[in-house]
Formats: sequence, C-alpha cells, structure tokens
Amino acid sequence: MVRVFCNAFQSVTNGPLGLKGLAPHTNLYWSWGVAVVTIVVISKLVKSSYGRAMKAIREDETAAKAMGIDPYKHLLMAFLISAFFSGWRAACSPT
Repeated sequence: MVRVFCNAFQSVTNGPLGLKGLAPHTNLYWSWGVAVVTIVVISKLVKSSYGRAMKAIREDETAAKAMGIDPYKHLLMAFLISAFFSGWRAACSPT
C-alpha cells in the first residue's frame, strides 16, 4: 500500500527513485566510526556477565531461570539494546 501511494504521488515522492533534494547528513568516516563503535560495544557486551546471562537464556531459558537469571529483564534489555543500535544506525545513515 505504501509503494502504491508513493508511486501515485510522483510529484511529491519522486516515485521509485526516492525523495530528491535532501542534503546528505553523513560521510564515510561517520559511517565507519558508527560501525567500529557498535562492534566494540557489542563485543564487550557479549564478553560481560550480562552477555553470558543472555547466552544462558538463549540455550535454555528454564535452566537459566533456575540459576537465578531473570529472563524477562534480560530479554527486555536485549530488545532495548537492539532498538538503540537500529535507531542509531538509521539516524547516522545517509538519506
């Protein structure tokens, strides 16, 4: 439905070619910087005790719960972290 709408209003959306006249908000250095920071943060997260708890939940949620790991808290935090990096990447990507 969105595709049909965008193609119908080509004077506004420029159809399948996308929006025109937008200023670029990033360059290659910002893109690489965001990628490097993301990789460093995620690698440190995986190696931390929080990352080990997330791995335990991934393997067997019942066993992790029996060991005292709160699956709800960790799964919610994993969702929030992924949403943060998705939004950060979208905000820093060129238009």
